[in-house]
This record gives sequence, C-alpha cells and structure tokens, in this order.
Amino acid sequence: MSDDESTQALQELPRAHTLTVRQSVRSSRLFDSVFEAILDQTSLPKFTKWHGVIPPVKKVDVHPNAPLRVGSRRHLHFAIGGGYTEVIEALEQGPNACSMQYRVIGGFPPPISWFARGAIGRYEVERSPDGCIAMWTAWVELRSALVIPFARAFGTLFVHSAMRGYLLAVTKA
Repeated sequence: MSDDESTQALQELPRAHTLTVRQSVRSSRLFDSVFEAILDQTSLPKFTKWHGVIPPVKKVDVHPNAPLRVGSRRHLHFAIGGGYTEVIEALEQGPNACSMQYRVIGGFPPPISWFARGAIGRYEVERSPDGCIAMWTAWVELRSALVIPFARAFGTLFVHSAMRGYLLAVTKA
C-alpha cells in the first residue's frame, strides 16, 4: 500500500482522537522469510507472550481459509478468552519491501476496549544491507480525548513491549 493509500485509510479515523504506536527491529534474516512468518497465521500463537495485561494469542481463525489475502478476516483468540477480528485491507510483496495492513472490526476486549474504539495496523518488512527491518505501526481510534493520557501510558507500558516481543520472535523464527 502506498503512503497516499495509507493516509487515505487513516483519514477515516478522527485525527484528534488517534494514537499512533510504532515499533521496529533490525534482523539479519532475509526480509522474505520474515514477511512469510508474519503471514503464517498458524505460527502467530508461538510468537506472542504475556506483556503486562496483554495476553498471548492462543489461536487464529482465518476466513476464508488460508492463504491470507485482501478481504480475509482473521479472528485472534486470547489465552484468557475473548479476542477480536481484523480484516486485511492491503497486502503487498515487492522485491525490496512487503507490507500488510489490517483494520480491527467489531471492537476490542477489555482492557483495550476501555479506551480504544478501533484501530488500523500495518506490518512492513524492508530489505536492508544486513538483512531487514521489520516494523509494526498501529493507529488507534480513542473513545474520547479524556482517555489520551491513559492510552499513552498503556501504550508505553504494554503495547510497545508486546509489539517489540512479537517482532523479535518473528525475526528470529
């Protein structure tokens, strides 16, 4: 997805109440294999761990069944119950970069639902001279301006850690 298309998708979220959370890691692995690991829904549970109040993913259901493609819906089930559904909005694979963009539909389970209404997320893997750079960005639609301080603290304490942990696991797989 081009930057213009990403910007257009983000314009659908109210800017005043959007929190951006971003994480990236460098890896010596080839970018193709890292992106394949991101797309492999059966391995998602092994790449997620507890991060404070954020539980690991126990199972992923993809509809229609694999392979993941634009329009696919994936439901993430958490180890403690609950979960949420994402729809894949963009999927691009090029010679030097790959990306997948998704939108959370139907809401989040607590505690994220206390401050977040929805989100758009984007995984990107770019070729680098020593391997690749894997990035994960999430634009979170907040329920109101009143939750901004709580959402920033939650993002700093838990979400950054969860994102980094996932990216490190995927780049070492």
